[in-house]
Amino acid sequence: MANRNQNSYGTDPHLPMILCVSAGGVLLAAFTLICFNTEIGHGYLGLILLAMYLTITIITSAVYFVKLSRVREAEEAAELVNTEVCDMFRHVIDVPYAIMDEDGVVKVVNDALRDILEFKDPVCNTGFDSICSTPYTEVINSIARADSLSGDMISSDSLFGQNEEKGGVTVTINGRRFRAECSNMRVRSRNFYFVVFHDITELLELREKMHTENTVVAYIILDNLQEIAQYVRVSYRVATNEIETILRNWAQSINGVLREYERDKYLLLFSQGELKRCMDKKFEILDTIRSVKLGDNSSPVTISMGIAAIAGNMDERERAASAALDMAIQRGGDQVVVKSATGNTFFGGHVKTSSDRTAVRSRVNSNQLCTMIAEASNVLIMGHKNPDFDSFGACVGMARLALCASKSRNIPIKVVTDKRSDTVNICRQMLEPLDEYRNMFVDGDSAMDMVRSDTLLIIVDVNNQYIFEAPELANNIQKIAIIDHHILFSELKFDPILEYIQHDASSACELISEMIWQSPFYAMLTKEEANLMLAGIMLDTKNFTHNVKDSTFAAVQYLYDRQARTDTAGTLFSERPADLAISSEFGQNTRIYKENIAVTWIESSDSAYGDDIADVDIRVAASKAADKLLNIRNIDATFALVRSDRTVYISARSNGKINVQLILERLGGGGHFDMAGAQVASNTIEEVLSVLRAAIDEYLEDIQLRKNAKA
Repeated sequence: MANRNQNSYGTDPHLPMILCVSAGGVLLAAFTLICFNTEIGHGYLGLILLAMYLTITIITSAVYFVKLSRVREAEEAAELVNTEVCDMFRHVIDVPYAIMDEDGVVKVVNDALRDILEFKDPVCNTGFDSICSTPYTEVINSIARADSLSGDMISSDSLFGQNEEKGGVTVTINGRRFRAECSNMRVRSRNFYFVVFHDITELLELREKMHTENTVVAYIILDNLQEIAQYVRVSYRVATNEIETILRNWAQSINGVLREYERDKYLLLFSQGELKRCMDKKFEILDTIRSVKLGDNSSPVTISMGIAAIAGNMDERERAASAALDMAIQRGGDQVVVKSATGNTFFGGHVKTSSDRTAVRSRVNSNQLCTMIAEASNVLIMGHKNPDFDSFGACVGMARLALCASKSRNIPIKVVTDKRSDTVNICRQMLEPLDEYRNMFVDGDSAMDMVRSDTLLIIVDVNNQYIFEAPELANNIQKIAIIDHHILFSELKFDPILEYIQHDASSACELISEMIWQSPFYAMLTKEEANLMLAGIMLDTKNFTHNVKDSTFAAVQYLYDRQARTDTAGTLFSERPADLAISSEFGQNTRIYKENIAVTWIESSDSAYGDDIADVDIRVAASKAADKLLNIRNIDATFALVRSDRTVYISARSNGKINVQLILERLGGGGHFDMAGAQVASNTIEEVLSVLRAAIDEYLEDIQLRKNAKA
């Protein structure tokens, strides 16, 4: 800021005085020297010097005042221009602005902002919050954000409120949206804030319109029409036409384009805005298709749909839609998976469906896996934490296939498991006659030391990375194959080179039995291995009373051919006295919820049940308790909880009327329509029970809303 004693052109009012005093001093010094050194008359000399002084003074003053008059003329002209510019900026230029003090009181608004606010009085002394939808403190704080990001270029997103920290704050005034940019200024020792409002209403509307009209890609397939038509006296083509008519009418209602690209498979293109409306209605098309009944058959027809609502070109959206459809199928069908930038959203899944699995597919996957094993430097096999007979039996069956496929190279084969588990120890006793298994089992830490660049990791009976036996292996190995019968929990965090997930299989042992049976090494499975795999099938089918199909009995027949027997496998299920104590406590803590749901729980403690039983076994007992409670009359779903340290484990079962998978997914778990599990971090059972009841209520409310909408 310029000094007060100096105008903007550098003219100092003290300059003439300084020059005159300086000239007088010089002349006085000259007079003194001359008087002492010469005989010239002092009177004449004094007059001469005085005349010189006066001449210098007059000339200096004249020059100064001429310049001063010019400076004043220039200042007056500049002030006039400045005033005209200020008046023009305030009254003519259509750029709304306001000046407020540090308390948020608006002192000045220009005509443009006054017109927007519809103020008639030119005097403004009102709070900023009363004229704007945003608190004044947020606008002031935007100065600090802008200063912290100084030097960064403001992106175009800031114009649309997506990057406000670089371009001010988006506010609403009388229904229009503005970007408010704030600057600090100091006037008379007080802080004031100059706020400029940029109208971005049309830009935001354009952006929203572009987003709403953005093209969404969807794939649709009919889940089970072909299977149902095999057992119903109805023309398959007639049934297909009926379903297609429903789909085309629905596509027309959402202004979409539907095209059949293969038998019972459709491609749908529609807008993002219509997608939002479909999501708000929870995709009623699922209920409409499900209401179609063919002939006298009571099994509903269902569809699966994968939708890509992501940024990128059409090729990227098409691939994302295909991946979403795969997930919908692997999760059991009768549902929609919407893949967006924020993740996957699931709808439907209220009917238990089946998928098409053939011996051909088992043979193809078996041959491909054998090739991968033969090319690897070593093979690691693992299941899930707290292994049961299905997980361990699947690992053993896969180990036999790997031993046979790599026999010519004799590469190392290791099974990664928890050696402390009672289930593992029981199974290892059955394998004692086989030399191959004496040094085959390792823990997760030892397995990490065996990882090489071309190590092959085979994961069985699990697809949820949170409950892998050794999750770190999946993070450090490039070549991964996964074989499982559980519904896909979420999108895998890795890209497996072989993915064989069949949710309609009774167990992982069933899938791997088929793969060995379809391989060249079908005769190499030993009696001990076959009995362990048979135990896995017996466990997951509840002794062949649950989720059993012809493919299940075909796998059992193969195991019987390899000398497996149900009485031998059944010896693995023998219980100890401590198991009876656990079962009794589960029974005492059983409660009925919502009339048709049973919930039970216990607190895990080694000392409570004896030294011969561990927490792992108690968690297995929870699944047994959930199975047992399902036998209670009028009970459609059961939940058994057990706390170990700071984690509560939940086992859930259903008779097919309630989707326990959807309920436990709300708690971070997953599984099947009628068999699911979850692990919740908590210090108390009561806290998890409260969350579980809320999840059940939410699921039942969603079912009721669907029934009301259908009615």
